[in-house]
Amino acid sequence: MLTIALCLSILSLPDPRPGGSALRSLTPELHWIIQDTAARSATARALIARLGNTDAIVYVERTSSPQVPVARTKLVTSVSGARFLRIGINTAVRFADLGPMLAHELQHAVEIAERDEVRDEDDVRDLYQKIGRARGGDRFETEAARDVEWIVRQELNAKMGG
Repeated sequence: MLTIALCLSILSLPDPRPGGSALRSLTPELHWIIQDTAARSATARALIARLGNTDAIVYVERTSSPQVPVARTKLVTSVSGARFLRIGINTAVRFADLGPMLAHELQHAVEIAERDEVRDEDDVRDLYQKIGRARGGDRFETEAARDVEWIVRQELNAKMGG
């Protein structure tokens, strides 16, 4: 569960929808990475906008947790009118890979957030059994997320220095 201290430490992006931000970062570094990725990638901007049209609030964090070897999107909890997701990106991920990895996980957040019926971990598992493929244990992957990661990598590389 998110604590009050954690909630108070969150930096928000400019809000894509009235009343609240769909995407929140936990550090100034991540805030900058989100802004930079969105500024240089139309695909990332579109994903953030799509999240803004849902009831999801997505927190982005860096983690050294062994449960997140590279990155993970998790539905933390849902309440009436809102679902809280957490994107964790491992601290071992290279700086140059953060934007593409963020976009990959934003695609997963959109996959969850645009389905109102997905309200808990069992619903997430059911969703990914339908739209993804198992990667061992309780881990799944989708072609859409892999495609988004590749596209955003190309967009960011094309805008290097520009």
